[in-house]
Amino acid sequence: MNQRYNTIPIPSDEDGACISVSEAANREDDLNPMPHRVLPMHPRSAAQSQPSAEADGRRQTDEYYAKFVPETVQHLVAANPEAPELSMRECDVSVLFIDISGYSTLSEKMSPAALNALVERYFSAFLDCIYKAGGDINEIAGDGLMAIFQGTPPMQHAVGATAAALAILAATQALNAENHEQPLTVHMGLNSGTALVGLTRLQGQYGTRWTFTARGPMTNLAARLADGAQPGQILVGPETVRRLSKRYLFQRLGYERFKNMAEPIDIYCLLGPSGLDSR
Repeated sequence: MNQRYNTIPIPSDEDGACISVSEAANREDDLNPMPHRVLPMHPRSAAQSQPSAEADGRRQTDEYYAKFVPETVQHLVAANPEAPELSMRECDVSVLFIDISGYSTLSEKMSPAALNALVERYFSAFLDCIYKAGGDINEIAGDGLMAIFQGTPPMQHAVGATAAALAILAATQALNAENHEQPLTVHMGLNSGTALVGLTRLQGQYGTRWTFTARGPMTNLAARLADGAQPGQILVGPETVRRLSKRYLFQRLGYERFKNMAEPIDIYCLLGPSGLDSR
C-alpha cells in the first residue's frame, strides 16, 4: 500500500472558504468535527427547553463529520480546542499496514458494489481489532489500512500493534469460515520507532485539506514490509523485534533490500506469542 491519504473534511463558512479546527472551535456558528462537544445555547424558558431544529441539525452534522476524523484527532481536540498537539512532531509510535492480497484480481472478478461490500465487512472487523489494541486508523485505501499506535510507552504500543496484527489474521480466518464463496487473505507490515506524527496542511488556491498521519523512514519501512509480505504473513522490522523478542516468536528471514532504501534491512516474520512471562 503506497502513499495513501485519508483527508479530514473541514466544513466551509458562509463564503465557501475553508476554516481550521481551532477557528471552528472558537466560533459558535461554525461546525466542530467532535461529536460530543456541547454546543453553547442561550438560556431558555421552560416552554423553550426543547432543542431547536437548527441546533439539532447542527449536532447531526457534527456527528456526521466526526466519522471522517481519526479518533486520535477527536480526543486531542476534545482535550484542547486549540489543539497545538496536532502539529507535526517527533513521536515514538508503532505503525501497522494491512493490505488485501490479490485485490486487483478480485476487482476484475467482482462488481464494484459487491467488492466494496466484501471489503467493508472485513475492514469493520479489523477496525475492532485495532481499536481494542489501542490503535487508530488514520489512512484508508481501496485495498488497505494504515493504523498508528501511540500515546503509551514504546513497549506498550509495540505490543498493541502486534496483538492487533495477530487478531486481524484470526478475524480474517473467522470471516472466511462464513464466507466460502470469496474468502480473503491479508498481508501486513509492522514497524516501531520515531516518526513525525500530526497534521499535514494542504493549502491550495481553491481550498484546504488536512491529513493526520505518521511520516519518516520508520513508516516507509512498515509500508515496504507490507508490500513484501506473502498472503497471511506479517513482516516485522528489527526495532519492533528488539522490543518484543521475549513476548513473541519471530522467524528471521535475513536481510532484504527495499526500493528507495540505501541499506538492506534485517526482517522477521511474526509467528505468535512466545508464552513466556516477560515481566
